[in-house]
Amino acid sequence: MQRSTIQGDFIELYPGALPPEDCRTIIEAFEADPGKHEGRVGEGVRKDLKDSRDLTISGRPEWREVENVLNKAMMWALCQYLRRYPHTLIAPLAITWRDPSTGEARLLRGEDIAGFDDAQLANFARAAFRPGSINVQGYSADSGGYPDWHCEQYPKDQACEALHRV
Repeated sequence: MQRSTIQGDFIELYPGALPPEDCRTIIEAFEADPGKHEGRVGEGVRKDLKDSRDLTISGRPEWREVENVLNKAMMWALCQYLRRYPHTLIAPLAITWRDPSTGEARLLRGEDIAGFDDAQLANFARAAFRPGSINVQGYSADSGGYPDWHCEQYPKDQACEALHRV
């Protein structure tokens, strides 16, 4: 059995994924929106677990442009991530594709991803992952946040939508 040489927590940072002016615009719009509410966890408002002001922007016409900007930045970062950790894409799904060198249908392998251009990789990523609803969250400086370890798979998600969320 071959051991993986990848080590670490698989958390990546992509500085500059959003230009500072986009961040300022989003923050200003968030602060001005009256639809904010107290942040919730799976069982409701629990300030001891999550202390934030939240605003779901998906499906709101006045936030459509921001949602597009965020999804574009997310897809760019996701493709960078998949190039570094290709098994993120192939481990949860058995993706079959037509190998261009042989014309045969076969399972996608990690080494295939290195040969994809950005558009090809984004197409595979869209087949496996969905961004889901965007929840913009505001935290007060030096307080608040969501400091406890948690995952997005809450038991009430019987459709397992969180498994496709990025």
